[in-house]
Amino acid sequence: MKLPRMKCALVLALLVSLIAHRATGQVVQAPVITLQPRGQTNAIGSPATFAVAVSGDAPLAYQWQHATTNIPGATNATYTIASALTNAAGTYVVTVSNGAGSVTSAGATLGVVAGSNPQGTSDYELSANNYQIVITTAQDDPENGISQTNVTYTLSIPHRRGHEMPVVRGIVIGAPGRSGSIGPSSPSWHRWLWDRQFAWIGISTHGTPVNTLTNALGQFAALRNRPELINAPVCIHGISMGGAFTYDFAATYPERTIAFLPHHMYTPSVAQTPAFRAVPGMFTQGEFDAEGVSTHQWKHFEDGRTQGALWSMWVDWGQNHLA
Repeated sequence: MKLPRMKCALVLALLVSLIAHRATGQVVQAPVITLQPRGQTNAIGSPATFAVAVSGDAPLAYQWQHATTNIPGATNATYTIASALTNAAGTYVVTVSNGAGSVTSAGATLGVVAGSNPQGTSDYELSANNYQIVITTAQDDPENGISQTNVTYTLSIPHRRGHEMPVVRGIVIGAPGRSGSIGPSSPSWHRWLWDRQFAWIGISTHGTPVNTLTNALGQFAALRNRPELINAPVCIHGISMGGAFTYDFAATYPERTIAFLPHHMYTPSVAQTPAFRAVPGMFTQGEFDAEGVSTHQWKHFEDGRTQGALWSMWVDWGQNHLA
């Protein structure tokens, strides 16, 4: 007996749907590109890296192409040319596939031009044009009672030989205390950030609610067309009131905190949880630190350690409180 044409189509669609199911009964999600590879112009002999971010169910297969030709061995989410020569110029795309379908990225153009390529850590720097966001908050400052109304977040993305890092995999955040600022100033720091594909964010003030940081990350993602910033993992450190901010951020968002380093920490406000105690932490205080700082920091540190926290304490002998 022959089925009507419409019924045949329905049966075929049902079979395709069944084949696409996992053993758990969930439908396999086809890949969707969430971050397109970026074009760039590099000096002859310098490295070039293209990266793509994709959502969809594993396993995902990647294949990069140059000028519509498959590149042998280029089967990861990133593709790096160690030393780009003129024949490397052109358009690059990547096709990502799984059992439910495939998707091809937009083209990313590589330009290769003549130029000087000095070797060494001086090749690495943070972006000359930093990006700033100001967020207004009514948080009170426990130290002097002054309400902090404007919080400035500054995003710096590492560059190598004048070219911005193509994709951000994580963020290092510096939270200062009452005075001064925290920032990576040396070329070796810049190279460390580049090699690990980390951006830098500095905070201008202390006594700040931790949700202003997640707010800033969302705004930076839109401003710089970098959606990877929204949920990027964070390594955060801070001094004095910035140390309390560091502790509170890690306690509030343990799932996205790689590690936290509170130095000379004032009293934090977020309670400990098992998830927070699983985040590696390193506390620092001065031998002659302010009494309140010593008492509160040791208490929170020891409370965590007695519950199995992955934390350590460093004492700066001969050091007073750093604000």
